[in-house]
Amino acid sequence: MQNIKIGAVAAVLSSLALATSAATVTAGSLSRSVGEDVIVDSVNQRQWLGADVTKGLTYTQTLAELATGGRFAGYQIARSADALMFIGALWNDASSCNSDGTNYISCYGDNNGEDMSSVFGDSYSANSPGGYNYDYMWFLTDRVAWDGSALAGIAYSHDYGTNGYYSNNYKEAYAGDWSSLQDTQYYTQGDNAIGWLLYREGNAVPEPGTLALAGLAVAGLVVTRRRRAAAPTAD
Repeated sequence: MQNIKIGAVAAVLSSLALATSAATVTAGSLSRSVGEDVIVDSVNQRQWLGADVTKGLTYTQTLAELATGGRFAGYQIARSADALMFIGALWNDASSCNSDGTNYISCYGDNNGEDMSSVFGDSYSANSPGGYNYDYMWFLTDRVAWDGSALAGIAYSHDYGTNGYYSNNYKEAYAGDWSSLQDTQYYTQGDNAIGWLLYREGNAVPEPGTLALAGLAVAGLVVTRRRRAAAPTAD
């Protein structure tokens, strides 16, 4: 009877692991489980938050959520080097990217098999009638505007779909200077909402297979303890 219970638990956990794995989308070295906020970066050992998670928040509101007790506590706002790292990780072919290594990176081409928009997250004008999918996130640049004010950068993922103008699977990814920090506050409402690119160090997200094995170990311990408790004691 106990063996039947163990087999049932193993079957359930295995099914759960397969279902979780199947629901994970990947672009470059970035992966994201459907319905989850966190983007896992396997190369840079970071966790990023999707554009759909932070969109609609002003810079000031984002800072408040980054504080202790806030929704994004433990994360920080990406700067230029971080944004270039994110776009480089999102794109799977460095040979089709141009970058100065400091202020901008631009990638484009037929990026087949890469589900960039699902990993990046929907913001701004997602899934427009023309088949386009434009998604954006802000970051802080290391440069300032002409008047000395802070300068915001923009990171984006463009998926042109199959609209007939570009070839199938034609995509772009970019990060670079944009405009003043103050201008970002105009993109917080409705279809135009854009958020900030946030990250934290480390990838403390167990793989589905690891979760399944851990579950089996726990189930085995439970069964063992029950057997010991039910075993007759010597007089």
